[in-house]
Amino acid sequence: SRQSVYLSHFPDGTSTHTIAHYSQIASGNEIRHFQKGLLGDFTTLDTVLYNYSNIDVPIYVFWSRNDWVTPRDEIHKAVLPRLRTGVVRATIEVPHYNHLDFIVATDNSEHVYSVITEIIGGRE
Repeated sequence: SRQSVYLSHFPDGTSTHTIAHYSQIASGNEIRHFQKGLLGDFTTLDTVLYNYSNIDVPIYVFWSRNDWVTPRDEIHKAVLPRLRTGVVRATIEVPHYNHLDFIVATDNSEHVYSVITEIIGGRE
């Protein structure tokens, strides 16, 4: 696995605000707008939820049971129910992927990009 190589530089290039936002998401169990707080208090959870019902374009959700950032339950209980009926055209599981694999896996062409190409080409 090349995972250790990619993660060895983490969080280089990541801002304090990004880490604080991830912390807010993890501790709030919901996806909210980032809230810095009046005095730089990054622990504030009194923020606005994203309004997924405003999304009106087709969505294809790629996910994996091994994703440590966005687990299956979060997708199926927190994200998908908040979307308009009919917007989600498909949920596509890539069983062996973790969160980072969706970006750096050497077989992305087979498991992700070729599926996207088929969707775009109208051959769902």
